[in-house]
Amino acid sequence: MIEPNEKNENYTFVHGHDKIFHSLHNKLKRDKLGHAIIISGKKGIGKSLIAKKFSEYLINFTNSTTSLPNNKTIKFTNLFYCEKKTNDKGKKNKFILIDDIRKLKKFFEMSSSNNSWRVAIIDSANDLNISASNALLKLIEEPPQKTLILLITHRLKKLSMTLKSRCEILKCDPLTKKDIDLILNKSDDNYYELLNENKKIILSLSNGSPGKAKKFLENNIFNHYNTLILSFNLEFVFDREIIHNMLNDLLENKNNEDIFSLLKDIIVAFIYRLTIFFYRKELFFINKNEKELFLRLGKNKVNYDFLPDLYNIIEKNFENSKILNLNEKQTIFLALIDIEKKFQNAKLFNR
Repeated sequence: MIEPNEKNENYTFVHGHDKIFHSLHNKLKRDKLGHAIIISGKKGIGKSLIAKKFSEYLINFTNSTTSLPNNKTIKFTNLFYCEKKTNDKGKKNKFILIDDIRKLKKFFEMSSSNNSWRVAIIDSANDLNISASNALLKLIEEPPQKTLILLITHRLKKLSMTLKSRCEILKCDPLTKKDIDLILNKSDDNYYELLNENKKIILSLSNGSPGKAKKFLENNIFNHYNTLILSFNLEFVFDREIIHNMLNDLLENKNNEDIFSLLKDIIVAFIYRLTIFFYRKELFFINKNEKELFLRLGKNKVNYDFLPDLYNIIEKNFENSKILNLNEKQTIFLALIDIEKKFQNAKLFNR
């Protein structure tokens, strides 16, 4: 058997997730590998890559001549990649459908090449509709020999208890800033040439997710976090014109959905960092602008107990806006108005 610490092309770690690979490898080695495993963790931390790399290792376990293609849409004899499909109108379906799971069942019924493992990756398990989820449960309960289903999720709590009870659950931890810094330095010349202050913003706001960090880098989000900080005045009222110009700059001629998600991330990160500062009275400030704003707010005689609730409210409002397909710019403004009102009400209450 190929050991994970040996130098070979068939076993490749995903940086920052060595423990997950060792766990999977040891289960395989002891013949304790289950037929269905949920890989859980935050968005962008490498769950899909973990699934693909372990699939590569598992399939190559009995067939050293094949390799996993980088493009997940390419047909691969012993790998089935299940995700939301594009419909006749050129748009992605809202869910993974029961027909997709039926195709997976047929895939498992086929003979594998060279008697190697057959692996299915479901990305993501949260996209399964009720019928597809029920069909998958039946498949998990009666799995063929030498088959493995890897289910990826960033919202473990939203999965049904029945599905979770049928699967082994592996939780991926967020990566450290050091790990993300190493990944970006190796993969992107733009990051390597970035000012240290801007690197610090990216690493602090990415919240352990290299995928999110890359998107922050690609869209210069570090500049827009500074804009957000500088938009608030001494009374913690944000400058509408500054935010309006920022949104126009970001949302014009780009993928609005991605940009909207990134803006949501920096606003939520802003509230989170404020909460940490006021509750712990300590924070490694991202830059001078953030330090000045937070210390200035700290001088106000205000009870900041509302901050944890505000964090949850903002998260929920953004989630609802996406479900209801509301205007992105309006949603951002409403979020900032909510923040502004909470601070103003807290000041009035404490006078």
